[in-house]
Amino acid sequence: MAPWSVPCYLQRFMSTVEQPASATAAPTSTRWRPLTWIAIFLALAPMFVWYLCRLWHIEHYQFYPFVGLFVAVILYQRWDRIVARPDGWFAYSLLGVALLASLVGIKAASPWLVALAVVMAAGAFLFSHRDHEGIRLLYLWPLFWLVLRLPMNRDERLINWLQRNTTELSSVVLSLLNIPHIVRGAILDLPTRELFVAEACSGIKSLFTMLFVAMALMVWKQRRMWLLPLYLVAAGVLAVLANLLRISAIAIAEYYWQWDVSTGWQHEVLGYVALVLGIGLLLSADRLFCELGAPIAADLVDDEESPITSIWNRIVSSRAAEPSYDRERDRTAATSCPVSCLVVCSLLLILTSWRTIDTPDDFHTNPRGTPPVLLEPDVAEVEAAMAPIICGNHTAARDREDPRLGVHSDLWEVEVGGQSGQIVISQPYNGWKELTHCYESVGCQLVAHKVTKRPTEAPMGDRPWISQASLQFDDGSWGLLTYAAVNARGELVRPPHAGLLSEAFARLRKITLFARPVGQTVAVQCWVVTADPPSETLKAETLTLVDNVRHSVQSQLSSEKRMASDE
Repeated sequence: MAPWSVPCYLQRFMSTVEQPASATAAPTSTRWRPLTWIAIFLALAPMFVWYLCRLWHIEHYQFYPFVGLFVAVILYQRWDRIVARPDGWFAYSLLGVALLASLVGIKAASPWLVALAVVMAAGAFLFSHRDHEGIRLLYLWPLFWLVLRLPMNRDERLINWLQRNTTELSSVVLSLLNIPHIVRGAILDLPTRELFVAEACSGIKSLFTMLFVAMALMVWKQRRMWLLPLYLVAAGVLAVLANLLRISAIAIAEYYWQWDVSTGWQHEVLGYVALVLGIGLLLSADRLFCELGAPIAADLVDDEESPITSIWNRIVSSRAAEPSYDRERDRTAATSCPVSCLVVCSLLLILTSWRTIDTPDDFHTNPRGTPPVLLEPDVAEVEAAMAPIICGNHTAARDREDPRLGVHSDLWEVEVGGQSGQIVISQPYNGWKELTHCYESVGCQLVAHKVTKRPTEAPMGDRPWISQASLQFDDGSWGLLTYAAVNARGELVRPPHAGLLSEAFARLRKITLFARPVGQTVAVQCWVVTADPPSETLKAETLTLVDNVRHSVQSQLSSEKRMASDE
């Protein structure tokens, strides 16, 4: 057989695994163990790679290659090189959850669910394998959860919360330094300029980086797992303090020396300095936790048989292998024939590959560059759809960074119900864009949020839905946000329902065998500011306006799609 054939590669791989001294000591079935684990992870690989590619486009998750590198180094140093079969009910339960999550992820075209399946399978693998001291490698599992994005875009909520609270804490520091300023949401108004605490300055990158450093520190120094909550809390607090230092330094430099360090290399250097300071304080906290969690020496207590001392020392004592663990027995134990496992993994590999290939092209675009314009709106057609609403001049903006207006936007000044407002067509977004998060980041408080069916005469299955939210400013004024979306294929996008649980159930209801991802979208929004709470008449008029403009956008996108297919 040729030396490059697949059996030779498998034979070379399995030859690196530690084998007993006697060639007859290990049953032949143990040679299937590496192939079993390889098949499990290979079956999930296509959609997991898709998930990692999408995750890389989110700036505060770009640390995940360091997680993989760190886990690989620890495994290389500590794994005892004995490939084990799934060990016990816990490992099989994790594999069962992984199988269920992968099947649902394939049906829902959700790479996130497949990533969850990979995390579950990794937990089963780590639980079943041990280090040189006979300790299960499960202490590496928390690192895998860092790669899993918070579900249903909850990290955007976290960013808004960090923006507001970091701005308020910075205000306290500036007040202590007698620097005049005004706080408006995530904006600091200084006498010389206005500083906006953007998403990149919210501290979200520092938070995830500090969480990774805290977990890596625990694994590297082999701390007890019960200390994990303390390390996570310390990492969160220190990340906020480090970012507070950065924002305060920007404001101080601007006020006293008119030195702009909010952009460019100065801003990057300041961020790294704050991060290094936070990591240094985390190392100090690690030393503190180590001292607080040390066993109580016998010569420090009068009663050596104190039950409290005994319980405490047992909790904080050094890690030890399970008394029943027998490395030689685990090495030579026979494994049942994995034919059923290989069949299931082969089917999963086919399904994940099919789902990845069937993904629309707009999910594989490169968002790191300037995303393309999905639609150049026909101004006359859009304004005709607004009638009889009075609209003003049209303003087109391209390559912007305003999260409320998107990278590319077209804006019209309108008058709705006697109130001045704006109609905006903004693009592109990956999937549904929850615009309320963007307005909350600039000082608005979400008061009410509902999803409305429009129009009511359409069949139940064909009713397009529109989101509408009432927000309030600190000065008591109100804002009414009405928004909807159309994807690049010209299909109306159903928004998630307001609330965490209803949003989760809404996503589960969408799961069908041939479901397609939403893809990139064009958002239509109407924003009206009023002195009093929005009336029902105003809400109804903005719903009609957004519905008409959305159908105009849908018609134009469908026409472009037909023209592209004809060509």
